[in-house]
Amino acid sequence: MKASGAEWLCLESFTGMFILTEWGWMSMEEKVAALERVIGEAASSVPLSGVVLCSGVSHFDGTVEEERHETPTATIGIRYPVVPWRAREPIIIPLHEHARHTAHAWRMLFDSERDWLNWAMVELKLPSVDEMLSTEHLGG
Repeated sequence: MKASGAEWLCLESFTGMFILTEWGWMSMEEKVAALERVIGEAASSVPLSGVVLCSGVSHFDGTVEEERHETPTATIGIRYPVVPWRAREPIIIPLHEHARHTAHAWRMLFDSERDWLNWAMVELKLPSVDEMLSTEHLGG
């Protein structure tokens, strides 16, 4: 990171560890508090502006209970669906006051993710995800 000039570390789990463990049943407020404390302690001597921990876009075959929690220090936890049949859970942890504005930029990036697939489909002049998954399109 030092050689690249990167200030934020983003770690994505592609194993679904956030969903398939006891951790997955905790509230966002509990997760944010735990990670803010642990990451803050672990990274206190490392020259990082912040850390993003993310569940990746994991398969989810049910209803995704959307949840968000933000602390006064701008740590942000979000859970949301990504159509079709996916869910994501990023937790954004700024490690210094000067990094709080960047934490909000990360939040905006994740907030816009659910629109990316439909945007790409329109750009390619293909049907939207909703159109493709409609019973008309599936022959039903």
